[in-house]
Amino acid sequence: VGDCGLTELNLSSNEMDAAAANALGEALASSVTLKRIDIQSNLIKEGGVALGKGLAASTSLTELELSDCALGDEGGAAVLEALRGNTTLQVLKMSDNKLSAGVAPALRAIGESTSLTQLDLSENKLGPDACADLAAGIAKNASLRELELNYCALGAGCAALGDALKSNSTLTSLELNDNGIMKAEAALLRDAFRRRAERLRKELDERGEKGKKTWTIQVDQTHKFTGRDLDLDDLNLDDGDD
Repeated sequence: VGDCGLTELNLSSNEMDAAAANALGEALASSVTLKRIDIQSNLIKEGGVALGKGLAASTSLTELELSDCALGDEGGAAVLEALRGNTTLQVLKMSDNKLSAGVAPALRAIGESTSLTQLDLSENKLGPDACADLAAGIAKNASLRELELNYCALGAGCAALGDALKSNSTLTSLELNDNGIMKAEAALLRDAFRRRAERLRKELDERGEKGKKTWTIQVDQTHKFTGRDLDLDDLNLDDGDD
């Protein structure tokens, strides 16, 4: 793989294990042509550490599909930390990988990435305690456009995300479906959303591009809001009353 000129590799659902992931990580580090890897639905587990090292050294990879690989916190953190040094990766999919608040410090690496445009961390129980680090990464990042955080049990932690969105200037799509968001957090998200919408309108007006750009936040499966629809009152939100 490392020097054979291959540009795409699909080994999804192929019974890969940690040893195979270790070998792939070494190949990734030396390849100058590989652009896309799909190894979703393999029990890679701790092999994610080697993949992280390979990603950090890669100078060609633009897309990495790692969903459902049982990475755990150790493997997941290694992949996320690789974002600090990698300058080519644009799409990273890590949904359903048994990640928890243990990867929280590594989430700050998102802020160091200069190329990442799409990140999916859905179906990982990150919990509210991971949100401070996640928010720090989002606030600092200047390339990310699409972020999926569905089913991450973020709950009250979404308040920190609202603060991060006020300073982030690139994110245009955020999905927070089924995170137990209560009305207080929803209000903060709404405020951040309104500020973003107003900023985008101003930028578009200044460039004479009115109507060509939208910002979207999705808090459940049926309600999606753009810059012209800022009312979250109809969402199925918890009110915090037991």
